[in-house]
Amino acid sequence: MVMQRKFVPNFGDLKIIRPTHRPIRKTNYIFHKQNAFADFDYLNYLHLYANTEFTVTDRLHAAVATMAFGKPAYLPLASNRLRLLKSASCQEVQNQLFTPDQEKLNAMKSAQSQWLDEVIAKIVETQ
Repeated sequence: MVMQRKFVPNFGDLKIIRPTHRPIRKTNYIFHKQNAFADFDYLNYLHLYANTEFTVTDRLHAAVATMAFGKPAYLPLASNRLRLLKSASCQEVQNQLFTPDQEKLNAMKSAQSQWLDEVIAKIVETQ
């Protein structure tokens, strides 16, 4: 389970990990809290979200990464940026622990990949 902002080390049997997504300007930024996590390599963050039980966060990209791996997320955030989730029918992540429809997400990904392939082919043809 991944959480931010609360400072207890566990939630029942689940270990709470506290990632920071901001540049580290102070050496003691979050590291005085148990289970703090920071890295300069985005792949380690993706690994973290891919292997979590669920994510509770106030960071949109953390919730999106979690849901992209088919894991539930909860994003108690009031922001216009949440409109980005509407096209994927993931806006419920703001109200509850939510797991997206992976088939729908995969279909959207395939459609976007096909569109991108067509655009790149047209660009290559004109050169």
